[in-house]
Amino acid sequence: MERQLKGPVVVKLPAIPDVAGLGGAIAGLLAGLAMVIASPILSLMTGIGLWEPVKLIATVFFPRTIMNTPGFMLGPVLVGTAIHFVMSALLGIIFGLIFNRLLHMTTAFGMSIQLGLVYGILIWIFLYVAVLPFIAPALRESYQPPFAAQNILFGIVLGIAYGAVRPLPYHYKD
Repeated sequence: MERQLKGPVVVKLPAIPDVAGLGGAIAGLLAGLAMVIASPILSLMTGIGLWEPVKLIATVFFPRTIMNTPGFMLGPVLVGTAIHFVMSALLGIIFGLIFNRLLHMTTAFGMSIQLGLVYGILIWIFLYVAVLPFIAPALRESYQPPFAAQNILFGIVLGIAYGAVRPLPYHYKD
């Protein structure tokens, strides 16, 4: 015997508090996680070492000579991963504040995903031109297509996650 449901099934996610930046931070961490998942795949496709991306990030605090040692190194990998997730959360907070508090955009119509894509591209350009030459030149000198692809992925996942954790419906006004 089949049971038929009446009306649409609505799954309600638990609401997060409306604290400025919290939705963006959560979305940023999820987008950062997507980058971490994509990184080994891109590393294998491009032939660079599996741990090279996080070690390149760690050159902010470690000497560039860590790149001469192939494979896993606990200190640089932990520091690079920590920097990555802190920056992911901060960039997510900035996205959320701009998207919600400054521009008052809706998450309807895929708007957060579209703006997330643009945001990811702008992050990559800004990092490549203005930040990495001074803070982490080794990362800037690395093979850039995977770095650009990961930032685009970050932006798209950020937009998807932000729309999920902080839905902002469209309100028609007469």
